[in-house]
Amino acid sequence: EYGAPDLAVMGCVSSRDSAGSTEAPPCRSDEPDDDFLSAEDCSAASDEPRSVMEEEVPEEWRESDLEYTWDMYKFNGRPPSAEEAAQILAIRHELRMELAAIPQHPELIGDWKLLRFLRGHRTVEGACAAYRAMLAYRRDREVERVRADLVDESVLLPGSNRLRLEEFRTQKWPYSLGKFEPLLRRAWDNVAPCVQHGADAVNSPLTFTYFRHYHLDRVIEQGLSDLWVEMSLYCDVFFDLLLHELSLSTGRCIARHDVVDCDGVGVTTVGPSAMSLLGKIAASAEQYPEMILRTSAVNFGSVQMVLFNLVKVFLPSQTLNKFAIYGTDFEFTGVSPNDRPHKFKGSCCCPLCQQMAAHFASVHVDSGDLHTETVEIAANATLAVELKTGTDLKVSAEFVARDGRITRLASQRLRKGLHPAFASLESGQGGQLLLRFDNGDASWFSADAKYRILYGNHLESYGR
Repeated sequence: EYGAPDLAVMGCVSSRDSAGSTEAPPCRSDEPDDDFLSAEDCSAASDEPRSVMEEEVPEEWRESDLEYTWDMYKFNGRPPSAEEAAQILAIRHELRMELAAIPQHPELIGDWKLLRFLRGHRTVEGACAAYRAMLAYRRDREVERVRADLVDESVLLPGSNRLRLEEFRTQKWPYSLGKFEPLLRRAWDNVAPCVQHGADAVNSPLTFTYFRHYHLDRVIEQGLSDLWVEMSLYCDVFFDLLLHELSLSTGRCIARHDVVDCDGVGVTTVGPSAMSLLGKIAASAEQYPEMILRTSAVNFGSVQMVLFNLVKVFLPSQTLNKFAIYGTDFEFTGVSPNDRPHKFKGSCCCPLCQQMAAHFASVHVDSGDLHTETVEIAANATLAVELKTGTDLKVSAEFVARDGRITRLASQRLRKGLHPAFASLESGQGGQLLLRFDNGDASWFSADAKYRILYGNHLESYGR
């Protein structure tokens, strides 16, 4: 009556619903039919039910991970409770005509998808209404065409509809697709303002975004607004596929953790035209409930708070409730410094973080103070430091190699303006670059500066 099963039931660990109660979850069938089953079906299917993750990770890790997800983020990553399993069956019954008529993609018709709608909209009726609205949106925006661009044999396991995760994440990330190259070249100075990078403490995939570097005014001036809205749709479909695959692989409801740098965001960054553009993008995100674990917004000041109060009217309540706001002196939990680019107070210096270092970072130095920025530098890197100073300011740079050797690269009082080749370096074995901003020499005012580090190919891109 309720249609054919399609996803893996999640095993016999206890299951907490959204309100925090604990119930016995459905058991796992040993049949490879890939679906959640009712409690009655489960007990009949297997004399010795097992967790789907039992052979992959120890139970104590699995339980602590799920508990940590709830305690830190108030996000329910558990498989469905017994009540939710029954509600999913009811959703299947109510939507049976629609589910039979649409493409049978696992991430579209599967129980992980229905579970996200149930938790995002709280009731069977709410989930069904939202799912039908999503199908209408999907038709209007031609999402099937987008999915066809993102899923092909190059990212699928042989003879399967399962993704090869590494290939999918590297080859199909929308910011790197050729069709969106005009945005990269004409609006973003050949550096994508958003990257995928690592995972947080509960293995949720991380994205890092430099919001100011979307250059929304430039996107609009260059006539690229529709292309950016299209790319945002590609990103939604990309994460729909990725999070479904990660949920299948781990037996948990996986969502992503977005970290957004709000440094430099102001009224000129988000004008009326940009606000309208953001509203169009938010309309797409509304169709994908329970896909975001947390949005950590850092470098948030009073100006950013005013703008946030304007922008939040475009955001779904489920998304808004997952915002965590941090000031300029931030240290957010759940994300190791090893998994963060330097701009986010991280120590990673992988090739991706080297690319992101081409975005300017801001420095504020009070009158009479000395401020030091420490940047981890990988081995065998060629780089140059570019500075912008808002006032006269004394700046020095030195490199501390891994073996303790110190190389002084530059030290001088800089006039207000752009200094495109303040210091350059061949890093050898790698180490730390120390940039010191000294505002203690006869200065009565605070000082502001920006710096960025250009590596390898970017030295050529910027004419260094």
